[in-house]
Amino acid sequence: MSSEPVSLDLDRRSFMKASALAGGLALGGGATGHALAQDGSGEPPDGALGDEGELVKSVCNYCSVGCGFKGERKGDAFIGMEPWFENPHNNGSLCSKGASIYGTEHSEKRLKHPMKLEGGEWTKISWNDAMEEITSEFDRIRQEFGPDSVMWMGSAHFSNEDAYAFRKLAALFGTTNVDHQARICHSTTVSGLANTWGYGAMTNTLNDYRNYDLLFIIGQNPAEAHPISMQHVLEGQKRGGKIINIDPRYTKTSAHADEFHRMRPGTDVALMMGIMRYLRDQGELDRDMLADRVQGWPDVEVELDQYDLDTVADITWISRESIEHLGDQFIEHKPNIQIEWAMGGTQHNNGTQNIRSYALTGLATSGIGRAGGGMQVMRGHANVQGATDLGPNSHILPGYYSVESPGSWAYWTDVWNQSPWTSGNVSFKELYDRYDVMSKRKYEESSGEATSTFAFEGNDIETRSMMFQKGITVARWYDAALPQEERQNNAELYQPSPLKAMLIQGHSANSISEMDKQKRAMENLDLLVIADIFPSVASVMHDREDGVILLPVASQYEHHGSLTNTHRSVQWRDPVRPPGHNSKTDMEIIQLLADGLGFGEHFDWGSGPELYNGRSTYENCLREINLGVRTIGYQQSPERLQQHKEYDWAFSTETLRADAPGTPVDGDYWMLPWPCWGDEHPGTPILWRDDTDPREGGFDFRARWGATAPTRQQWNELVASSEAPDRPDYPFAETVNRQGQAGLGMLRAPYTPDWNTGYNGRVEGVPQYPGFSTVWPEDITNPTAMSLPYRYAHDPTKSVFDTARALIRKANQGTLRPQGAASDINPQEYSQYDSKQPDPPTGRGKARAVAWNFLDVVPVHREPVESPRPDLVERWPANGQQTNFFRLDQDNAATQKTSTQAAQQQGMNTILTSGRQVEHQGGGSETRSNLFTADLQPHMYAEIHPDMA
Repeated sequence: MSSEPVSLDLDRRSFMKASALAGGLALGGGATGHALAQDGSGEPPDGALGDEGELVKSVCNYCSVGCGFKGERKGDAFIGMEPWFENPHNNGSLCSKGASIYGTEHSEKRLKHPMKLEGGEWTKISWNDAMEEITSEFDRIRQEFGPDSVMWMGSAHFSNEDAYAFRKLAALFGTTNVDHQARICHSTTVSGLANTWGYGAMTNTLNDYRNYDLLFIIGQNPAEAHPISMQHVLEGQKRGGKIINIDPRYTKTSAHADEFHRMRPGTDVALMMGIMRYLRDQGELDRDMLADRVQGWPDVEVELDQYDLDTVADITWISRESIEHLGDQFIEHKPNIQIEWAMGGTQHNNGTQNIRSYALTGLATSGIGRAGGGMQVMRGHANVQGATDLGPNSHILPGYYSVESPGSWAYWTDVWNQSPWTSGNVSFKELYDRYDVMSKRKYEESSGEATSTFAFEGNDIETRSMMFQKGITVARWYDAALPQEERQNNAELYQPSPLKAMLIQGHSANSISEMDKQKRAMENLDLLVIADIFPSVASVMHDREDGVILLPVASQYEHHGSLTNTHRSVQWRDPVRPPGHNSKTDMEIIQLLADGLGFGEHFDWGSGPELYNGRSTYENCLREINLGVRTIGYQQSPERLQQHKEYDWAFSTETLRADAPGTPVDGDYWMLPWPCWGDEHPGTPILWRDDTDPREGGFDFRARWGATAPTRQQWNELVASSEAPDRPDYPFAETVNRQGQAGLGMLRAPYTPDWNTGYNGRVEGVPQYPGFSTVWPEDITNPTAMSLPYRYAHDPTKSVFDTARALIRKANQGTLRPQGAASDINPQEYSQYDSKQPDPPTGRGKARAVAWNFLDVVPVHREPVESPRPDLVERWPANGQQTNFFRLDQDNAATQKTSTQAAQQQGMNTILTSGRQVEHQGGGSETRSNLFTADLQPHMYAEIHPDMA
């Protein structure tokens, strides 16, 4: 972060004027009443109220808990709300935001028509004119500056289908400059957890809060950020569980906790390493867990030596006695320990290592893969989990397929080319040709290797193609629109041209730091397009006179679709009414943009009157997702999700499981939390649970990194080829020293679970099933049918070796879908894995204590970029120069040095933190436009200690 104070150059009068403008932009009528007409008149069409009302089961679109409610619909009017008691997430309860959804829907401040800023005045324009201007200008910029000069900023409030379509739109436009809110909330969680055990998501469920013995809440305030989840938390406490809250602030959650300990922000790694050191010194680490299911632990223990309790106390500002006490609490309550976090854990320059330290603590106390334990990752927005899984991310394609791999692009062009739900066709080469190339100089400087051309699927492919470069992120988009001298640390920009246009669709600009730089960057653009339900901060924070278009978006209660809550359940919701005023759904806006840009045939899910905003549009889009997203088991069909709504009474609030013999949902878990491997799988409520049959949701750690970690020779080769971080030290020295080469094994030790009555009752460690992430069902019109790798994995009479041979046989017969999916499979490489047993298709691997692809292979405390302790900065500096880090250079160490010096010179001795309010969400445009929530919490404020005041 910059050391300079943030300023928008707005005095109070200017700020109030801008705020008034934001309110005044909601043109087109006064009070909305009960019904909103689609023609924009503000009056209900004839007969809109009808004679008969109905209750529509929907899902709140604020936080990630995913509370259900019933919207009362009469004709085309949304006339009220009722509790959805049978929804097991909330049993009918809603927080103040959720209870006021009706008020948000009918707010006078909704954006009602497309608007254009011309000569400093806002004017109403038609949808046709808006789309014509946007697409023609985007196309001009693409032709003149290249496709990377347009930034696509998506939303954590998209439905899954919207998020997927938005990512597909950017891909077909020819850029990876597409991102959303997750980048600045839980991207560090995804990175930290995925690089520890294979998936970067919450391991347990909200309902499992009822089962903890110790809940360790660090950097999270669920009482205000996720109020309904707190009901489950308090139920667990009522049953005898203990809550310990670690936070810089005393919050409403702290008031409910059994213990509160105040820590210095940004010192999580030191605290967790100190607790693990204490457990080790007391002989209380779970050595069986670490031996059987974790690789590389001895190298963590070497790092633990750096964290004696006096050092940890000095770093964290928690006393030595309190740290010992915390360690004793872990000893007393393990293994049923849950660790919960949110933004307080993630939003740091060392955030990924914070999360890694939580995960390693969970492994060391055997809390992973069990009810009452786990990593309780509380995502922020309603569908930030689903948007991360499927949508606008600058480094991945849907399903976490890396943009840096040509194979990922070949796979997704197969999906888009062969999808039976759209009429579009595209080959890998056709898509590749839409992407620009990085200059030879910039590529060689950033990669450390010469540019080259390689053969791929019969095509000559350049390594410097922008197709294979991670895109610009939400966090630093503004630097890509500013001249180099105004960027952080004068960063180089690793793409052909700066940003010239941006679409912000459902994202709050005020959730991003550096507001002054954002303002200047917006003023540098040729075109700024903002699509939202309400006029947002982005529409008024600049001083532009023209070149801004606002698009009114329908709310999430005005269309069909699914969304994935924080614990991976994919809930379906139906519209309470059609889009209000003259708004359009996110999906229709995406479809219209695709039409205008020349590739609308890839987005024509649905047909006839249902092409835009019909049930079939969202159902068919979800089926395309079901077909393509094999990595994380997104095979939840629209039929099964809607069936769960019908049989909602059958699902347990305790376990989320349906116990209803004779019904089609019997044995399912509510809304099929991913991975759901197909139409015969019940979903996976708890990840990594090896005491459960994989056909019933059981799991082992994902065998994502092969059968062994790198040997010393292999490591040296990786370093020499620049495929490893710039760190020559061998990361497994202590592991090999203590355990020999056997310590490098990445597959778990054999074990005998109670559920396995097959081959000797024993289960072997096995790699991922070949082709599990790239092979479809034989009939792609039935995308949730199990593919061959899925079926063979679950079949107790089949092995990994059997799978490899069957895939090659089908490939040779020409019956494998897609063609070429097994082209690199050599069955002999799997010959030793011939144990016939039911497995998850992700194999049976070990968690990684050592993440050898990271700069810090085990968690290391790094002082915050803005630190009050120069002496600690000297010993624990932030990481240094990273070249071409999402297309911009990054140097946290240089920023830290500048910021720390400035703080010392200016006498700054106060740490400011931010927090959530129950009544407001995100950037606040929705809840501050709602009379009820705005009245409950009308003012911004700061909490200041009396001594400082």
